[in-house]
Amino acid sequence: MVAHLIRATERFNDRLGNQFGAAITYFSFLSMIPIMMVSFAAAGFILASHPNLLEDIFSKILMNVSDPTLASTLKNTINTAVQQRTTVGLVGLGIALYSGVNWMGNLREAIRAQSRDVWERKPQDQEKIWLKYLRDFISLIGLLIALSLRCPLLPSPVPPSR
Repeated sequence: MVAHLIRATERFNDRLGNQFGAAITYFSFLSMIPIMMVSFAAAGFILASHPNLLEDIFSKILMNVSDPTLASTLKNTINTAVQQRTTVGLVGLGIALYSGVNWMGNLREAIRAQSRDVWERKPQDQEKIWLKYLRDFISLIGLLIALSLRCPLLPSPVPPSR
């Protein structure tokens, strides 16, 4: 049992497992920025369709921020964000798609590197770039569909009322 654990650890280290793990973590964190852009765009659409919510936010800013210059700056920033919601959302979706496909590619390469019998790849193992991106795109869409189907099935934290 211990010998197997030692061999598995050595193989993981020989195959640059830590570096692949760090790369996947880096791309995962980097993907958070476009996801936040899409979230802010969605909030902008909600605020644009409900002006009373926007006015409520402005009144709370004026109540809680003592410096009138800062309050004005915050109000202008929120107004600009609401006005630019479509652009921010589309750019965020584009960047999220690009970074998501690259994240899937890095994950695929890391798993393949760990599971190959021989560390080095042969030149004939190289696949066409468009085929690689298409496979990663389909994998990403499949992952998103699986996650979206799973989310409604999660148990509710609040028990239903009778």
